[in-house]
Amino acid sequence: MPPSLATSSLGCPDEESLYRYASASASGGGKLSEPRSGEIAAHLAACSMCRAALTSLDGSKHARDQEDTLGDGEERTIVDGRYRVREVLGRGASATVYRAEDTRLGEEVALKIFRAGLGEKVAQEVLIARRVSHPNVCRVYDAGTSEGVTYLSMELVRGDTLSVRMAARAGEPDPEADAIVRAILAGLGAAHDAGVIHRDLKPQNILVEPSGRVVITDFGLARLADEEESRARIIGTPATWSPEQARGEPATTASDVYSFGVVAYRLLTGRAFRVSDAAPFEGIAKPWRAMLERALALSPRDRAANAAEVRALLSRSASPPWRGVVAVLLAGVVIALGAYFSLRATPNLTKEPPLASTQSAPAVAPTEPGYAVVVASPSPSPSHAGVPVATTSASLEAKPGVHAHPSHSAKAPPVGSHAGPPTPQGPDLLFGK
Repeated sequence: MPPSLATSSLGCPDEESLYRYASASASGGGKLSEPRSGEIAAHLAACSMCRAALTSLDGSKHARDQEDTLGDGEERTIVDGRYRVREVLGRGASATVYRAEDTRLGEEVALKIFRAGLGEKVAQEVLIARRVSHPNVCRVYDAGTSEGVTYLSMELVRGDTLSVRMAARAGEPDPEADAIVRAILAGLGAAHDAGVIHRDLKPQNILVEPSGRVVITDFGLARLADEEESRARIIGTPATWSPEQARGEPATTASDVYSFGVVAYRLLTGRAFRVSDAAPFEGIAKPWRAMLERALALSPRDRAANAAEVRALLSRSASPPWRGVVAVLLAGVVIALGAYFSLRATPNLTKEPPLASTQSAPAVAPTEPGYAVVVASPSPSPSHAGVPVATTSASLEAKPGVHAHPSHSAKAPPVGSHAGPPTPQGPDLLFGK
């Protein structure tokens, strides 16, 4: 199968291929090459989902509308007196997108021209797209109807779609897959956070600028998460349908996750995801493998519920298993060091006070009963002829031959007293030893 024919987990052709096939069948050919038409016809014979999608496209109607809605010739392609159409950028089942110049602002924009009878679709897309503001989501500027033409102007993203990148690599993984997948998740996460379900996430709706910026476009099929949806309505593209969408059930944020998984799988492996493969995740790096297994679970109950859960799962898978253990050990070391230095900085209150200096001669007091100890003043001692002289707070002279006793009050020494033992110094004076 040629790489330009995108396939999904079920080998389904993308919406554009089905659209061209339907147009070719109704107009007698000219829209697809014979080999591609034969491949799609063979697939339709075996795939009821794609037959249902083809019916919803209404091939004969779209064949009549296939030609450019605005016709040829630059002079007559002024929309609403403001937008000068330059060239076709792409076509879909409901609209054609042009590169156009906004003559009022002097800037280039992408101008989406809807097919007849789809005016309500424009209002819905504007309402929903303006709820999502994120660098990885295309900005919507204006919308209106003029002379029967319903249009939507939006940011012109200069880059290739993922479908073009995938086709150019012919089955090889995209070298920038890591950054692209994470950017898609960021944009899809912003939509889910705003309560928006895209419902048609596919390579054709994701563009990559030369700078590397990734942009999700086309919220034409999106709806608000709190809106009711009919089971009978078939919405989206078979190539990236979730299983529940294929059954005709309402799409949810988990359905977007599955579509994202199909796109991410192709980017990371270069292969289309197929549920029939015996070991579809074999050989994929562990962080991506865990993420893809959850994103591509067939049951919504087993799948990540939204883009935020996918990002969280990817972050956990990317962390080495020993990182948590190391973090706990480091925290323990920090606590232990903090306690150690805290104890070192606390003064020891059980230590005795430092001993008094013995360099200066302390004052002495009588030791007879009734005498008190007179403690020397801590102020510097005056000197006489270069010899320090002890002074007391009571201005008493020290007399040789007397010593202090802590239990006696001060009295005059008795007459005839003899010299006692040598005058004690330092601590001995204070404690009467």
